[in-house]
Amino acid sequence: MDGGGGCVCAQAAVLIRSLVVHSRKLGGL
Repeated sequence: MDGGGGCVCAQAAVLIRSLVVHSRKLGGL
């Protein structure tokens, strides 16, 4: 499977978003 940059970007966005949500829940932000 070549050119999976889109998938990588999507996964990174999801990971970052979940991290932000977790930080907000913990009161980090």
